[in-house]
Amino acid sequence: MNGCEEKPRNRTLLARALRIGKEPQTLDSTTASTPYSNQYGFLAVPLKTTNEVDLVKPLTTFFSTLFKGSSPNVHVLKEAIETQNSIADTFLERAAVLFNYGAALSEAAASQTFLTDGETKTAAKLFQQSAGVFAHLRDLMQLSMPKGFTTDLVPSTLTALSSIMLAQAQESFYRKAYAEKMNPSALVKIAAQTGDLYSEASKLMDISKGYWKKDWLNVVSGKAFGFQAIAELHQAQVNWERHEVGERLSRLKHAFELVEKMKRRLQPTCFREQISEIENAYKSSTSDNRLILDEPLLQYHERIPDYFTLAALPRAVLAKLTPVEKPLCPTFKDVFAAVVPETTMAAMKKFEQMKAEQLQKLKNRLSEQTELMDCIVASLNAPDVIPEEVKRSSSEVKEAGGAANMRRKLNDLTVSRKRNSDMLAEIDRILVDENRSDMDLRRQLRSDRVRITSEELVGPFVQEISKHLDDLKEASEVDKVLQNRFDSNEKAIDMLSKSERELRSLIPVPPSQLSKKASETTSTLLKLLDRAKMIKHEREDIVKVILSKLATPIEAAEKAEMNDILNINDEDYITKHVGKKWSARFSFGNDSETSSQRRKMLRSLQLGYEAFKEIQQKLDDRIKFYNNQAAALRRLQVKVNDFAFARQTEKEELLRGRRIFESSRRGAELSLLASAPSLQPQQFNPPPFYPAPTFVQGAAYTSGMAPPPLLPAQPQYAYPQYPYYGATQPTLQPAYDYSMQSATTTTTSSGPNPQNCPTYPAEPWNPN
Repeated sequence: MNGCEEKPRNRTLLARALRIGKEPQTLDSTTASTPYSNQYGFLAVPLKTTNEVDLVKPLTTFFSTLFKGSSPNVHVLKEAIETQNSIADTFLERAAVLFNYGAALSEAAASQTFLTDGETKTAAKLFQQSAGVFAHLRDLMQLSMPKGFTTDLVPSTLTALSSIMLAQAQESFYRKAYAEKMNPSALVKIAAQTGDLYSEASKLMDISKGYWKKDWLNVVSGKAFGFQAIAELHQAQVNWERHEVGERLSRLKHAFELVEKMKRRLQPTCFREQISEIENAYKSSTSDNRLILDEPLLQYHERIPDYFTLAALPRAVLAKLTPVEKPLCPTFKDVFAAVVPETTMAAMKKFEQMKAEQLQKLKNRLSEQTELMDCIVASLNAPDVIPEEVKRSSSEVKEAGGAANMRRKLNDLTVSRKRNSDMLAEIDRILVDENRSDMDLRRQLRSDRVRITSEELVGPFVQEISKHLDDLKEASEVDKVLQNRFDSNEKAIDMLSKSERELRSLIPVPPSQLSKKASETTSTLLKLLDRAKMIKHEREDIVKVILSKLATPIEAAEKAEMNDILNINDEDYITKHVGKKWSARFSFGNDSETSSQRRKMLRSLQLGYEAFKEIQQKLDDRIKFYNNQAAALRRLQVKVNDFAFARQTEKEELLRGRRIFESSRRGAELSLLASAPSLQPQQFNPPPFYPAPTFVQGAAYTSGMAPPPLLPAQPQYAYPQYPYYGATQPTLQPAYDYSMQSATTTTTSSGPNPQNCPTYPAEPWNPN
């Protein structure tokens, strides 16, 4: 290590772990004067390095010169050399790894630039962790006391390293407080504690002074003097605030003396600002306003006390040892944690095998008891009230959701049909409003040749509306059929949706198996049979639990309660009493009324099951149909909205052009009358559309106004036909043959007569 010299006589066979060379490690020429690499003088412990030592040649030469002949017992020596130590000790290797961990922490802390608050906090944290590592390693070395350890692993050396790291952590806190410009009273406590820690570290290094290099001794002792001087400086600042001039001068004088001692051991660049403050304050106090009186110790009309009579400075302990945590890295994973001895593995395998055998025995016992109970019931030929077909039908109905789910789907059909009908009515309303707007435009412009009529453009829309209208009518009829089918079989579907116990109570008992006199016996036997079936279902769950228990240990308490869990006692009771109640339960008789009711009930259940399957199959298709139709209606609604918006925009442009034309014509007439008052005013007959008006020769030139130009051809992409303004449109056949009403529409070009306007259907179709 850089600060601790190793003597050759203290070095042992450390080739396995460290492979230390013959010569002790020394500082190179670049770091001989300054063992630190930063401006604040923080020390970093270098890592332990491994060096190969070639012992073959020197030993060969030594033995060849010492022994001239060969030994007759060569095989004995060979066995002694080849025999390895049966007990391997890795303590020294582990100690070296722990030492390198603390050294790496110190290097990471010393490499900080201390320019930001985060770097200062990081350095303080790492220095405290490094101090804790060295202290932990010292305790381990004191307990084990291995033979032949190197000087850097001596407990006294490790104690000194821990003290140095702790002092540097305290110094990091001082650097942070000084950078934040804390009040002098707080800086006094931190600096005084830092000086004490460095003084303690210097004393520990003096104990084993031969292990340390001079540079490390100078740095530690110099920082001890430096921080003592800095503490006196801050206390002098406090005295100046309190107007304690004499004590301030005494502390400044002592601080100046400590600075001179520090300069002989440490470069002053480590405390450049603080040393400058001390020297300036001391010089100003000894030169300015000095009053020389009869007594030389009087200054500022106040007596300067002796430094050793002053009160001790307060301390603030901020840096503390951080204990070593295990593991050192939070993400560490021990690869040997799952390794167990071979005997333990064999015992665990045997235990798992015995557990599996025990659980298999319990499972077999369950199966045997269940088979025995089934055989007893089968031998008595005890029929069930519910046929197997009805049981299967009820199970399928319940898996499909039952009657409640079917009612919900039927209600969804009604809601979807109403939604689509409303969307279709909204589309019809938009087309009706657009047709009325078109007729209003023709009345305002007093012409039928303004633009293509709405009836000629909405043909594709009308066809699609008619298609959706027919689909809604057909869907409504299908929905009514499904609803009627469900209403007629609703009671049977409700019964199939109930549990098996409720269904058994609703179905009449066969008359050949019913004894009216033994009602109590009948109920008892039915309860026993129900209990037997319940036990079967419970045992199915228990078998699943047993299979899962194969991977879990069996507790002793579970074995004691196993009979209760398996329901063996209940089964014995049922088996014993079923035979006794059998003879009293069943008798041979004939009841035509009960038989007829049972047949009707079973027939209704069969019809209800068939109706349920048919409705269930069609419901999904109907819901899908309504959803697809709703998507198509949304697309149609978007197209119709775009069409209506385009027609409205076209109408506004036509009205705006007509207003411009009228205002231009009136302006031309007024200008003509003003220029030629003796002439008779010309008569202007408005054309049916707004072409360029015919003016009197010279009128436009005299008035300075030109006739309005024709509007260019403007294609409309929001609807089919694409009419162009300014050109004669071809005569088209009416395409708006709306089949929702019987009213006929007529279109004439005789004039804007409201009586001749087409009657557009305004009432949507109501499926209800």
